[in-house]
Amino acid sequence: MPQTNSFMSSDRNAKLIGLFALSLLLFSFPFLGLFGKEYYVFGWPLLYIYIFVVWLFVILVLRHLFRHR
Repeated sequence: MPQTNSFMSSDRNAKLIGLFALSLLLFSFPFLGLFGKEYYVFGWPLLYIYIFVVWLFVILVLRHLFRHR
């Protein structure tokens, strides 16, 4: 793929939009409702674990997208 002079390539823009849409889906009520039960893992509510794991996933994907090659 040839290098463009724009700040971000259209491929990266498409991936960012996809990550945004996936994040909206994962942080929406239906998914949060699945983990909002009174279950505990190592003393932590399952909802908190879900939120932090998804948040970490989003951060790691962003890091991967913006890493300089």
